Amino acid sequence: MKLSIKVEKQNDKWFVEISSTISNFIPKKELPLKVNFINAYNRVVEWSIDLEPGTWCTYNLRNNDVEITTKSNRIIKKVPSGPFFDDLIEDVFYTCVVGNNLKNGIVAGAGRGSYGEWLDAVVENQTKALLIEPQSKEYKVLVDSFSKYSNIKFLNKGVSTQKEIREFFIYTNQIGLSSLDKNHLLDKNISENDIHQVNMECESLSYLLEQDEYDWLRLDVESLDCDLIQSLKPQHFNTLKYIQYEHLNILQEKVKQTDEFLKSLGYKIHKIGIDTICLKN
Repeated sequence: MKLSIKVEKQNDKWFVEISSTISNFIPKKELPLKVNFINAYNRVVEWSIDLEPGTWCTYNLRNNDVEITTKSNRIIKKVPSGPFFDDLIEDVFYTCVVGNNLKNGIVAGAGRGSYGEWLDAVVENQTKALLIEPQSKEYKVLVDSFSKYSNIKFLNKGVSTQKEIREFFIYTNQIGLSSLDKNHLLDKNISENDIHQVNMECESLSYLLEQDEYDWLRLDVESLDCDLIQSLKPQHFNTLKYIQYEHLNILQEKVKQTDEFLKSLGYKIHKIGIDTICLKN
């Protein structure tokens, strides 16, 4: 007999299928079944869908548990996501931070905390972190989810090369996709009508690094990463032992210049997927 409910990990996706035989085991009044994909860290429902018998769905596996309920909200199946070290960057971050005894860092572009290679090390209190997220809705979820951890601080501002008010562009149809550079969104074939513009208060990254003793930095600021790194003062590189930035959507020549600049300061450069790891032993 075919499984009435199939939940499988297929590469980086969940695959959930409700067999047509499910009605042999559950009253029809309890159908369709609701499939919830719940973030393992902040317990936010990232996505949910009602599945009728004989239908299926897929969703991002990373950090998302599966919970399936009846129409009357009875939980009939729960499957945890488990560690996602198939994404090498998570393993590398954890190893570098814990292995080098790094004490305190900044995450610029933390989102709602649904995913990020920094999560395990920070949640396990292996290191402290300042989580920065400019979008107010994302920031509220972030604070609600992680305020119970005493090693975490929060900041609801943008990060730039200097203290300023800048135009900030938000893609209204996708959670967490925003940028200080409108062209970054337009290059993704996003319609102008789906981009919401606000004025965002931005703090200088140099200033933030001077407010505490930080030894690691993780940047995900939608194509501005290299500009931020090159705006830092020389003394900041004396204390920063680990720098990670996303080189996706940045001109190759600018990435090359940034990497050469960091090499001249004693960093070893490693490329892992869309991220660049800069480590100073």
